[in-house]
Amino acid sequence: MEPGKSIESDVFSIGSNSFALSVYPRGIKDGDGRKVGIYLSNKTVSDVKVKSCTVSVSSESYNPMKDETIKSLVGRGWSFQYIGIMDSLSDGVLEVKMDVEMEGEKVVVNLTTDEDSMVKNQAQAILRTLYEDGLVGADFLLVCAGEEVAAHRNILQGASPYFKAMMVPERSEYKKGRTTMDCTGEMGRELVKFLYTSKLDTDILEENVIAFLRVADMYLLDGLKDMTERLMVNLLNKQNMVEFFVAGSRYNGERICETAKKFVLSNLRWLKQQEGWKDRFGKDIELIVELAVEILN
Repeated sequence: MEPGKSIESDVFSIGSNSFALSVYPRGIKDGDGRKVGIYLSNKTVSDVKVKSCTVSVSSESYNPMKDETIKSLVGRGWSFQYIGIMDSLSDGVLEVKMDVEMEGEKVVVNLTTDEDSMVKNQAQAILRTLYEDGLVGADFLLVCAGEEVAAHRNILQGASPYFKAMMVPERSEYKKGRTTMDCTGEMGRELVKFLYTSKLDTDILEENVIAFLRVADMYLLDGLKDMTERLMVNLLNKQNMVEFFVAGSRYNGERICETAKKFVLSNLRWLKQQEGWKDRFGKDIELIVELAVEILN
């Protein structure tokens, strides 16, 4: 692997904070020689305080972080490098384990440069390039509020069970090469971008976060649902707690539903002081009963 090339972890959470780990086996830039670069990035919308961090690279352990703050800008974070690691690898395998602790919570993330991770990274790079090159050879259309958004049948088929069931010769959508989606054109474009790049415009996602949760649930897009719920947890406050609780219940967002319910229970006195607070639950009156049961228990 060349200098500047990294292996990326999935986004992981510690409480309501999200992080990602990047490992540069040959260093972050040319000239790093046999250094290994480690980068911990903060993916949340606020600064986070890391109590401690222990990094194990192959058989060596280090404690480079203690009581440090990682800024909130997405992609910014904290990095460091080690020297001489590459000379002591076991069977040419580089294994990195990071223990991160904040406010009593602890999470362990492992990255190993095995064949599966290399194949996954290569596949992601191919899909990203395909998207950036304009989706050449796209053979299917998602019609979103009248706007046609192009994609590839094979990519849609692999994206979710919903599309997989659609991509058979007997289905009318397969024969016509198109299907109608219950979302706006802007959301349709972002959805396709997500399928190829695993990324979304953060502003669009934040402005339509409940709609994205609904779409993710409707079309069985687990990755999109996970990203949406993580953002909802970060955005949770008194003004939107009931709305997020209801949305999580309606669209099978277990994580945001449970988190929002606890938040509502913690702020129930404030909520009951708001005019028309029961109307915020809409038709989901059973959720008020659910809250009452929690209080009684």
